[in-house]
Amino acid sequence: MVPAPSHGRGRYLGKRLIPDDRPVNSSLSDNRAAADRRGAVSLWRDPAARFAVLGALLFGLFSFIFRAGSVVPIVGRFVHAATEAQASMAAALLRLAGQPVVRKGLLLDGGGFACEVGEGCNGFVALTLAAAAVLAWPVAWRRRLLGLLWMLPVVLALNVLRIAGLWWVGRHRPDWFDLAHVYVGQVFVIVGTVAAWGIWLSWNEPRRPASS
Repeated sequence: MVPAPSHGRGRYLGKRLIPDDRPVNSSLSDNRAAADRRGAVSLWRDPAARFAVLGALLFGLFSFIFRAGSVVPIVGRFVHAATEAQASMAAALLRLAGQPVVRKGLLLDGGGFACEVGEGCNGFVALTLAAAAVLAWPVAWRRRLLGLLWMLPVVLALNVLRIAGLWWVGRHRPDWFDLAHVYVGQVFVIVGTVAAWGIWLSWNEPRRPASS
């Protein structure tokens, strides 16, 4: 056995023991940092974790963009035009059902009842959630783009049905309007969005990471 030098701690290099003046906790800290890095890489390779992180980031980004209409004019014009288009489609649907409704901008009026389609009722929350969930899913980008082409029209159609249904309830069952507006309509759009996303998932199995 080779004795350690009297002036401090040492470490072996080959068959020699050389002094080591590093702090005792230095190597432990290095090992913990390396383990943390390996854990982060391993977590990122997990499809479920990557989907959750990317989905949350994309949802936050899209929500920020659509809420920036008051400071970014082009975004505001787009959101207003999309809201007006949904109001127009809801009015057309109601007229097909024999309801005497007329659209005046964002206002649906007729039969002694009128309601305005506010920008908080344009379905953009469900839309951004659907877009984030599709784009974050670990499949090829072509499939993600096809998923957007499937999800976005479905979500908009659900919201148009919600707007038309709320106007019908407001005209024929005004005492139910608040319940339908705050709860039933929202749940209808969310459940329909999740169902449409589930259908898309059944068509798209996630990619498996290559085994090392």
